[in-house]
Order: sequence, then structure tokens, then C-alpha cells
Amino acid sequence: MKELSNRMSSVIEWINVVAICMLAVTLIFPSQYQIPFFYIYAATTALDFFYNKRWQGVQPLARYRLLFIPMILFYLCIWIWHPFEESNMPIFKYTAENRLPFLIFGLMGLFSFINPRFKPQQLALSMSLTGIIVTLWILFAGTDLAYNMPRDIEEYQKVFMTCRVANFGSHMTFNLFLNTTLVLLIYSFLHASSRLWTALYSLLLISIYVILLTSEGRTGFVTANVLMSLLICYKIWKFNKYMFAPVVVICIVAGLFLINNQTRFKQLDVNTNARRFIWKTALHVIGEKPLLGYGVSDGRKAYVDYSVTDEDFCQYYFRGFREERPEEELYVHHPHNMLLNSTIEFGIVGFLLFLSLFIMPFFTLKGESRIYVVLICFTFGLQAMMESPGQHLPPMMYCWFVYLIILFYHPKKEIIKQ
Repeated sequence: MKELSNRMSSVIEWINVVAICMLAVTLIFPSQYQIPFFYIYAATTALDFFYNKRWQGVQPLARYRLLFIPMILFYLCIWIWHPFEESNMPIFKYTAENRLPFLIFGLMGLFSFINPRFKPQQLALSMSLTGIIVTLWILFAGTDLAYNMPRDIEEYQKVFMTCRVANFGSHMTFNLFLNTTLVLLIYSFLHASSRLWTALYSLLLISIYVILLTSEGRTGFVTANVLMSLLICYKIWKFNKYMFAPVVVICIVAGLFLINNQTRFKQLDVNTNARRFIWKTALHVIGEKPLLGYGVSDGRKAYVDYSVTDEDFCQYYFRGFREERPEEELYVHHPHNMLLNSTIEFGIVGFLLFLSLFIMPFFTLKGESRIYVVLICFTFGLQAMMESPGQHLPPMMYCWFVYLIILFYHPKKEIIKQ
């Protein structure tokens, strides 16, 4: 009977691992394709939780779990502020649904252990293969780039972008997916069990990096170069410490060269860049209610209503934005910065909660778990400086991977031994 129970436990665990990988690969697609796979993941995780009693021995206030508390609070602010709002626009319902991962994975992080069969290598392989297959599909099926060589990188990026947007979404989610994959591949490369696996992970790392190098997305481009530079510098440090300083200099010079020659960086004009005026109007709105903010619905209304009165904002951004959308959709416009957005909504409370999501890992985690969670935070956080939570910045990409990595490094058996 015990043997049968052990077999059943193992089967449930492996089914859950498959569900994890299935959900992970859908993150490169628009959100509607993720929903059924999230339900499959939720069902298999619930089955694993109850059958294998993942709650046993949990210490919710263990130091490594403290990051999940501001994650939960960040979500609850939506509902705590709402009774005091004067408006109730559709953006409130969308935000409450879109940010559910903060609540779901915050609670799971506090009150459960993770399936011990899960390994980051499983995600690294499934996500990197997905990224490569999607790219090849765009090149060979979605466009004629594979058969008609573009004149230059700019033409390539335009054709690639048109197909990607039509089928998979913006460069922001695409690059965030690939950069998260890079973090998982770095872990897998450094923990490879044989030369064959080292060679495979090296090939996948280079492939994903090349895809990111050819992307028109500036933030994803910078993130990829930083991640690869960190890996190179770390390997050099382990190999020969005397070579470390020269290699750091080479990485910095090479990174600046690549940035200087990236298509959209070359076209960047700070004086007329839309985000300059978007952020300026956001700071003005924050200045009106800096302590407690407005709430989700009132905050968006205050921000958009003030923005349209700013001449520079209208000239360099809003007129083009408005031409593309009907009147009722104007309030989807946002500050394009998660920190500013959080401060508009919840004032200094939102500002501190947002910062704690990215600073706390330095103080609550140790060893490798700190390193890889910080890399996930860096990957998501850099994109968050250019976007607000939503379709182009899915909260799932932060909450789920932070949850998986933290609990991967703190399995139940180790807690019991302590």
C-alpha cells in the first residue's frame, strides 16, 4: 500500500512538472492562450499540495518567505483604496484581474513548499526551444525574411516586428520572455552535469542572445547584454582573477558599442522622446496627492485628464495615441513606468511596496537563491521602468518565477533537517 502511495505521489509530481513547463512556454503568446494552461497548472498544483501535504512544516514568517508579504500587500491595496474612489472605470476590473499573480503566488509562497521534482533546467529547455521555434516560424512561415534577404537590420526588424505583433504581441513581452529564459539558461549552464549538457546550454544561450541582439526593443537589448556580460565576467573570475578587470572593461566597451549601433538607440532623441513628457505629467499628478495617491480608477482618470491639457504631451505623444483609439479607450493610456504608476495609485505606500519587491531579496535571501532572484528582479524591473503592469508587462513574469526560484532553493526536506 505504501509503495502504491509513493508511486501515486511521484506521478502527481511529474504531471505538475509537465504543467509548469506547458504554462511557461505559453508566456510568449498573448494572455488569452495562457488561461487554459494556467488552470491546468493550478489544478495539478492543488492536487500535489493536498496529496503530498505541502503545507506540513511551513513557517510563513521564515526569512526567505518575507518577500511574499509585500507582494500580497501590493495587490490588496487595489481593494483597500477602492471604496474611497469617486470613479469606477473599466480599468479597475482589468487591474484587479491582471495583478492577481501578486496575490496568488504571494499566498502560495507563504503557505506551501514546492514540488521537489521541479528544476530550473526544465524551464530553461522548454522556454529556450519555444523562443527559437517561434523565431524560426516568423522567419520561414510568417515572413519571407529567410528567402529574401533584407537590405539592412532596420528593414529586417520592421518585417519581423510586423509579423510578431500580429501573432505574438509586442517586443516587450517577447524580449521579457527571452531574457527570463537567459536567466534560467545561465543557471543551467553553471550547473551542467556533463560536457554534453554544457555544450547544449551554451548553444541555447548563444541562440537566445542572438535573437535578442536583433530585436528592435531597447530595454530587452540592454538587459540581454548585461546578463551575458555578468556570465562572462563570472566565468573569467573563476578561471583567472587577474583577467577579471580587463574583461570587465572589454564587456563595458563592447556593450556601449552595441548600444550605440542599435537601430532605435541611434534614432533616440531625448528632447522629443515621448516618455520624457509622459513621465513629466505623471510626476505632476503625483505631486497633487503624494501621500496616499488616488486609487487605481481615480488615479488613471486624474493622470489622463491632466495629460491632455499639457501641450508638449499632446504634441509628442497623445495626438498619435488618440488617433488610433475611440474615445472610450483613452483611459488605457498609462505612465509607462511601474514605479510612477504605483505612486499615482497608492502614494508613498505604493512607492515603498514597489521598491521592496526588488530590494528585499538582497536582505532576505542568501547564496545562490539571492543571485538568481535578483537576476529575475533585474530583468523584470528594467522593463518595469519603461512600462506599467498590463499586457506588455505581465505580473506573472515576475511573481511566478520569483516564487519558483525561492522555493526551489528551500525544499521541505531541508527545512525538516534544520
